Order: sequence, then structure tokens, then C-alpha cells
Amino acid sequence: PLMSRMYQKIFTFEGHEVVLAYNGEEGLERAVKDKPTIILLDVMMPKMNGLQLLEKLKMDPVTKTIPVVMLTNLAGQQ
Repeated sequence: PLMSRMYQKIFTFEGHEVVLAYNGEEGLERAVKDKPTIILLDVMMPKMNGLQLLEKLKMDPVTKTIPVVMLTNLAGQQ
């Protein structure tokens, strides 16, 4: 939620309309309904992770051409 609000504020400040979804299932429903111009997608989400959602988005003729930017707050170990 913190990262979502941060991105929402930045994009809204720049004049973009922002629609939020808080889990993968809701994200898929919103993408089909709202047909956004771009999707910022977190890898780690409840109900359906970002990779699963990306696969469903790219298989659906309604959403397959929407550009998707994958994000994560995960840090790798070195």
C-alpha cells in the first residue's frame, strides 16, 4: 500500500489518471474493465502474483497490447 500511494501521488501530480488494484484478481478485473494505457505491476501480490497476472493479461485479446512495467520491492542476496 505504501508503494502504491507513492506511485499514485507521483503520476497524479504529473496529470495522469491512476486506478489502483490491491491484488491480482482485482487487477485483472480492472484491466479488462478500464483498459488502461499502461500497467505498473508488482511481482508480489495476494490472490494472484504479478507473473501469473501478466500471463493472463497477455493471453486476453482485450489486454494483450497494454504495456506492462513489472516492479518489485524484493532485494536479492549477494
